[in-house]
Amino acid sequence: MRVNFGPTWSAVGAEVRCQRMRTANALLVLAASAAALVPGPSLAQEWAPTGVVRLISNQAPGGTTDIMCRLLAKHLADALKQSVVVENRTGAGGMIGTQALATSRPDGHTFGTINSALAANATLMKSLPFDPVKDLQPLTLQGRAANLLVVTPSLPVRNVQELIKLARSKPGAVQFGSSGIGVSNHFAGELFKIQAKVDIVHVPYKGGSPAAMTDVAAGHIPMMFNGFGSTYGFVKTGRLRALAVTSRERSAVLPEVPTMMESGLPEFEITEWYGLAVPAGTPAAAVRRLYAEIAKVMTRPDVVQPITGMGVEVVTPTPEQMAEFVVMEIKRYREIVQRAKIEIN
Repeated sequence: MRVNFGPTWSAVGAEVRCQRMRTANALLVLAASAAALVPGPSLAQEWAPTGVVRLISNQAPGGTTDIMCRLLAKHLADALKQSVVVENRTGAGGMIGTQALATSRPDGHTFGTINSALAANATLMKSLPFDPVKDLQPLTLQGRAANLLVVTPSLPVRNVQELIKLARSKPGAVQFGSSGIGVSNHFAGELFKIQAKVDIVHVPYKGGSPAAMTDVAAGHIPMMFNGFGSTYGFVKTGRLRALAVTSRERSAVLPEVPTMMESGLPEFEITEWYGLAVPAGTPAAAVRRLYAEIAKVMTRPDVVQPITGMGVEVVTPTPEQMAEFVVMEIKRYREIVQRAKIEIN
């Protein structure tokens, strides 16, 4: 994932660009190569859990995060020879579950989910009940998912440049929907405003993405960015028109849809990411063992296939790469917040 940060949006120094490239390259580690990152047997086996392992999911049952947790828990239990219990702690945009994780005993018997909302909330909230960097030790990602830029089929645009031209011809008249303030598809829209230099109006939906997509399909609002998995069906049935994907590469499922980069915005990349972490202070040996076993599980076809079927690309960077990634994501989201003057009530 490309990460943008620095003193200004347009003037990023050479050192920062190099750092951004290193981080992007680190996160291109796919499931097929995960085994190369796993520590050797003697290193990975020097710690073992002595009781039940808790996996705290900060999202509700049935969603993408929860499904991935349960797929992981099933096979991780076999590898660790201990029960792995998924515990859903939801609310406050994922912060309740993340706080429970951050304040858990750091003995290797508790790990949990972190996601894009962590970076967003770290920049939007005036105060958090935990430090997102100091109180958590990132383990890895499970995956990342692109957003699709979609428009109502009646809108007279066929590509991103035509959309930009339309938006510039009617400042303040074009609206974009989202599932709420501070979520990934909201930030995608704000990033579009900044990079395309257009004046479009954000419309957050209390009913979440389904309500927003329904309104875009009906022509009540013209456009939105939304997660690939939940939007794909609308596109395939013609209820929405896809103009671009927000990832670096085109989707294998919709290869005819160009990226935002290909569409004239070379710095545009934003994806929803799904990560795992342990409480800060967890022994290094436990971190190594958990990462080793998680990376192995994430190569299993019976795990990869259902995850990719939800529009999520499986990626498993090392704990060191993941820690660097989280810090840079917070910096990147902070710059979008500052440039777009986003506030949360």
